[in-house]
Amino acid sequence: MRHARFHAPALSSAPQVRLSTPNPAKAAAPSAAATAAAVNGAAARCNASASTTSTASSSLPPLPGGEQHPTSSPTPARRAPWQLSSYFTNNQTRHTDSLGNVLGSLDTLADPPGWTPDSQLRLAAEALAPSLQQDADSLVHQVQQLPHLLPGMQGALRLMKPAELVRMAAELESILRQLVDLRVRFPQADVAAMVAAYPPLLRMSTDQLEAAVAAVRAAFPGASEDDLEGMLARNAALLDGGEILQRCLAGVGHLMSKPQILLTLQRDPTFLFQFESLEGVSAGERDAEYLSDMYRCR
Repeated sequence: MRHARFHAPALSSAPQVRLSTPNPAKAAAPSAAATAAAVNGAAARCNASASTTSTASSSLPPLPGGEQHPTSSPTPARRAPWQLSSYFTNNQTRHTDSLGNVLGSLDTLADPPGWTPDSQLRLAAEALAPSLQQDADSLVHQVQQLPHLLPGMQGALRLMKPAELVRMAAELESILRQLVDLRVRFPQADVAAMVAAYPPLLRMSTDQLEAAVAAVRAAFPGASEDDLEGMLARNAALLDGGEILQRCLAGVGHLMSKPQILLTLQRDPTFLFQFESLEGVSAGERDAEYLSDMYRCR
């Protein structure tokens, strides 16, 4: 005997209806009307359960952004209500090591992103190119040639501002001529070292240079030309017009004779530094300008 079973959907708790083929040996099977009524009742209960679920879902408050509430059992991934992005700030940042400690250096301020020495030089060249009547690319190239022409001034060139470097590079041809003139005037001296010790030599004309040498010669009337050139080669700052030389003579003139002073300047180039004026020299942490520059906000 073959039996056929029909099950209601899983969402419904309707009882199963078992149908079997008629058996003449047994009682008569239920009528077709009764079977149809049972099946229709199970379907109605399934529809009522689905309607209740839909009504409960639609009563929830709407999500931001027009998103829909999940209807299936696995919850889909939801988009976060925030967004991560990068931005630039004007606040000061400091150079730190791998552990985040501020480096123990005199210059701990970190440059903003993109504010590199090359970008600063490019900006200065493009800003000054119209007034200097030169091309910005050629100015940048001439700035790069300065350390090769003035090897003794590499430290000073690194400390110069980009605009000063651009203005100096704009006079590259005159600098070359001045170096040649200094080599001719002081053949035994290290011209690069003289320029590094006294950078205004690069802008002195031939007449100004000869006038400065004559002022030093007048202060040491008994000195030979070789002794004068040797002293000037080691102390190029004496070519400032005689001001620092007068301070030197006033400071030790009552203790040493002029030949002794001349010999000392030839042997010890640092001897002249003790007679420099303190005007314009920073007082370090006590200097108000130093403190204001250190703590100012960009």
